[in-house]
Amino acid sequence: MAKRYEDTEQEVLLDFAKTDNGECIRVSKITGKDSGTVKVDIRRYYTDKEGNLAPTQKGVRLDIENLTDLCPILMKLVEKTAQSEDWNI
Repeated sequence: MAKRYEDTEQEVLLDFAKTDNGECIRVSKITGKDSGTVKVDIRRYYTDKEGNLAPTQKGVRLDIENLTDLCPILMKLVEKTAQSEDWNI
């Protein structure tokens, strides 16, 4: 069962890829208030009619343990891309 928004605390870490129409990608740290579990949420946001950023369904929420596996792969990708256009990792 998905956690309700009230059951978590969100800390915004980064907003990037901002567009002229008010969209961006937001990276947030999500902490369960009861469990203390930490997750990272990477999600597209849009600007609603009131001018507030609101989340879309397009995104991913990862357990912090998954980042241990993901980060080295992403760093390799960045390094190789900086050296050449060869995307084979």
